[in-house]
Amino acid sequence: MTRMLSITIALALFICRVAISVEPTCSIAEFVKSADTLRVWESIPAAELPKHRDSFDRLGKEFQKFSTQDAKSIVMSLRDSALAKQGATEPDASFGNIYVLLRYYFDVPEFEDSADAKVSGGWVGIPSDGKKINTLWPLARDADSGVYLKHHCLAYKGPEYNPLAEFKYLNDKYGRRAKD
Repeated sequence: MTRMLSITIALALFICRVAISVEPTCSIAEFVKSADTLRVWESIPAAELPKHRDSFDRLGKEFQKFSTQDAKSIVMSLRDSALAKQGATEPDASFGNIYVLLRYYFDVPEFEDSADAKVSGGWVGIPSDGKKINTLWPLARDADSGVYLKHHCLAYKGPEYNPLAEFKYLNDKYGRRAKD
């Protein structure tokens, strides 16, 4: 009887786990298309950020559901799309959206010692007191330890952003964030 109860409980837990599975709800191509239609993060004024926050947060949570290999494919596609747009918009337009998505995907800490932190690109406005830098910026943690888009971009001044190099760095250093 005890063995039967154990098997029943194990089966129920398995069914519950499958029922609340956090698999992607769209294909890689559909995700890339959705990400490409987001307003370019760098172009959103601070006053307008709240009306775009939900779109970024939803997409960021969906991004977390992809395997590391699929996420890397997404980043490559978004990078290629951003490079194709460079002639029509600002030089690093749309790279910021990749930068933001990577912070949803990887378990980047909110603050890290400046000596240990590596910040990719030349994003202007990253909070730092000289000793610590906000490596999660432009995201912030909510009360449930989830993350959400909190800050807008003041400007980009620096070398061309390399999203694939940052993907590798964040994966190697922090690993994936737990799926929300």
